[in-house]
Amino acid sequence: MKNRAKTGYGAPKLKLRFRRQFLKNRLVKLQDDRFEYWLLFQGGLNSIYSPEMTIKFTSEMFALAHQQNVKVVALSLTPWGSNSSKKWRGLSGLDRHDKTRKVVRFVMGELPRNEGLGSYVTPKDKDRSEWYPGELADISINLFDGPLRHKEATVRSREGLWKRLSRSKRWRKKYPDLEATATRASEIPRWFLRPELQAFDHIHPGTEGHRIIAQQTCPKLPESWGCDCSIIDKLQWTAKGLQLLDNDQSGALSRQ
Repeated sequence: MKNRAKTGYGAPKLKLRFRRQFLKNRLVKLQDDRFEYWLLFQGGLNSIYSPEMTIKFTSEMFALAHQQNVKVVALSLTPWGSNSSKKWRGLSGLDRHDKTRKVVRFVMGELPRNEGLGSYVTPKDKDRSEWYPGELADISINLFDGPLRHKEATVRSREGLWKRLSRSKRWRKKYPDLEATATRASEIPRWFLRPELQAFDHIHPGTEGHRIIAQQTCPKLPESWGCDCSIIDKLQWTAKGLQLLDNDQSGALSRQ
């Protein structure tokens, strides 16, 4: 497996990087039947401000992969957000949550095409709900709604959120069902990353968070990869790096 990932990129740049670093890489023998190629993808948060654009470029990346007989494993975005962040206060938090959830639903193949692409839909496809062949992942893994979530977090004041909704023409237009919206907005903290799994901020999982990601991902990977999922629980970070420890945790068996 070769890591060609890039941090800090939104979906448009990720598509471009995939094309340049992989599809146009002369060292990658895409037409050689001896090899099986997969794209392991997790991204889009850096362009989450426009979920439709994120979905557009991600679906195009998946289509490019499939055109070259490259299959796709797609991991959804992980939970993120914080009560201490201005971006997540009040109804702004609900807006960010809904944008994130929209991209997650696309990755999971649950979103109609015309709804997912929004203004990026061409006139001839404005009523098309089905995705074209190759635009969706072969294997999808939902990291957003799972063990990473802070499901027991304290909810926000529903009454206060309802008052904000009722007083704002802009928010009422966006969310006409005030009762349901106030309830959803109050539960936003329960869609954040669990505090004990965070690294240096509320977005990036730490070591144990990545262990959970591996545990959620490994059982769904292709048999041809030859993964041994039981190893995940035995991996630990030490002063020397990631080590596979023996059963009594007393010594390292091998360096990974």
